[in-house]
Amino acid sequence: MTAIFKAAAGAAMLAAAGATAQAQAQAKPEAQTETLRFELQFGGVLAGHMNLSIDRDGPRYEALAQGRPADWLSALFSARLSARGAGEAGGDALRPERFETRVRFGDDDQRVAVRWGAGGAPEQVEADPPFRPKPWAIDPADQTGAADPLGAAVRWISARAPEALCDETLDLFDGRRRSRVTLGAPVAAENGAGWRCSGDWRRVAGWKPEAMQADPTPIRVAFSAGADGLARLSRLEVVTRWGTGVARRLPAE
Repeated sequence: MTAIFKAAAGAAMLAAAGATAQAQAQAKPEAQTETLRFELQFGGVLAGHMNLSIDRDGPRYEALAQGRPADWLSALFSARLSARGAGEAGGDALRPERFETRVRFGDDDQRVAVRWGAGGAPEQVEADPPFRPKPWAIDPADQTGAADPLGAAVRWISARAPEALCDETLDLFDGRRRSRVTLGAPVAAENGAGWRCSGDWRRVAGWKPEAMQADPTPIRVAFSAGADGLARLSRLEVVTRWGTGVARRLPAE
């Protein structure tokens, strides 16, 4: 059961899987707050919800994401997912400063905090309880150029020009493992309303050898057109070995 919530929540957090974002070029210079809601599904069944709040001040951001399972899943096991982070996401640049996540599934409860240095590499990683030593563990100091999942989500979720969508590869570091998301060039949706991008997520380092042999995980992203002509994320699909996880953006309250 934990796999269901993890896969569906992963669909929302793979809004971390960046496309080339020009959002900050359109952002107002004054501070502003944006709140987004996602419905999480797995195999067509409601799995939970994810709320994302982003505070922006020019290129700087602070973000908080909170996920909770659907009532029927909560009746089977206790689960919560939260993440917060800060950094800069202006133009083509993504400079994470800190990222913290807490994941609770049943009796498992772990907090992981990552802090980036001026050189662009993680300089401090803390886990409570600590990570168990693994022979395939990687050195955080070697992860220069990898973004944190939440910072990449901030960059990707923002409205942008259709020509700036997708067509990019982005590496992610969550404090223990490195992964990579690749999205192809956008294509017009079949009904002419919006755009779609296809790509995949794959493991890069920090995973056990058997996991490294697994095939890439396909992902599909849909964008809708706003009245201003800009594209906005509307749906994300992650095709896992257990089934398809979906994050569907809900209308603002």
